[in-house]
Amino acid sequence: MIFKEDSVFVLDKPPGMTSQQAVTWIKKTLNLKKAGHTGTLDPLATGVLIILTGKATKLAQRFSHFEKEYIATLELGKTSDTYDIDGQIIATASVPYISMDKIRETIQPFIGDIIQTPPPYSAKKVKGKRLYWYARRNITVKPKPHPVTIHAIEVAKLDLPFVEMSVVCSTGTYIRSLIQDIGILLGCGAIMTSLRRTKIGPFKLSDSVGFKSVESRDFVHFTVDRVTKILDENIHNPS
Repeated sequence: MIFKEDSVFVLDKPPGMTSQQAVTWIKKTLNLKKAGHTGTLDPLATGVLIILTGKATKLAQRFSHFEKEYIATLELGKTSDTYDIDGQIIATASVPYISMDKIRETIQPFIGDIIQTPPPYSAKKVKGKRLYWYARRNITVKPKPHPVTIHAIEVAKLDLPFVEMSVVCSTGTYIRSLIQDIGILLGCGAIMTSLRRTKIGPFKLSDSVGFKSVESRDFVHFTVDRVTKILDENIHNPS
């Protein structure tokens, strides 16, 4: 399907770039005047990034109620200033034997409606500036905790010190903060080593395209009318 502007597509974002850098690359590659995305992924993260082009950018807010699904890997025994492997390690601890049952028991308090504090290195705004702006200047600020919903956490693999898990959550949830809090509860610390977003509402990783497909200009994308219909059909179904 030859790409036409005023449409929506699902990008499989590669690691090592911000979501905005991905959008900038797409605008340049497809010669677009206007493009955006519906939800930030950290540079470390990969997977579903919904791209809106041209007139479709007006639909951005309609994606905000959708649940998001992730596959995350955490490493126990380490704490970093960014809560992930890209940051500076600020503490280490020995990792005792932890069973699968213990991991599952530990994550139970995080399932449901919880109050979460954003990571110090994040795009959350405080007094008009992103938290990472303060963190990079060693300025201490206290971000306001906010309510989020964790619908499900499933432990997929335990290979100490690494744990792989899937998470279904509401918009605004920081998986890095979730992992940080799990590490605190286990008493040994934890950092995120990988994160892959597999779904936003009805838009799945199987719908996604990579950079090579975008360069070819021949890839799956959806018209504004088609996406509007999908959004209308799922207005009361966030999953």
